[in-house]
Amino acid sequence: MEAVAGGGGGESAGELLLRAAEMVPAEHYALAALAVVSVLAYGFLELHFLGDLLRGFRGGRVELTFHPASEIYHRVASKCRSLHGRYLATPWLASPHLQTLFLGISGRPPSFTYKSPPVVYGNDEKIN
Repeated sequence: MEAVAGGGGGESAGELLLRAAEMVPAEHYALAALAVVSVLAYGFLELHFLGDLLRGFRGGRVELTFHPASEIYHRVASKCRSLHGRYLATPWLASPHLQTLFLGISGRPPSFTYKSPPVVYGNDEKIN
């Protein structure tokens, strides 16, 4: 499919698009690439600074995932006020990845020991 441009030059549509693309300054392509990479990095790193900024740094509601018939929720979580309020991470740690990195590098994570009970199967096999 040939397109006839102007005064009879037999250039294809692809050639016309390439010629038009050459006329756009390279800085515009660099800015567009920077914008695309910034948006992708913002989503990939799960940053929430802009969302916090738009909400006026008031924080968001704590979202819990639980079964409605869960005894643990009704006995413990339903009585915990901090789980029913708003939560806002510090703006300079506006990503779960940055929070984990900060805790691993300069924080003192809580120490705990966990021992799981052995699982016994029907043929008296134990898995610890």
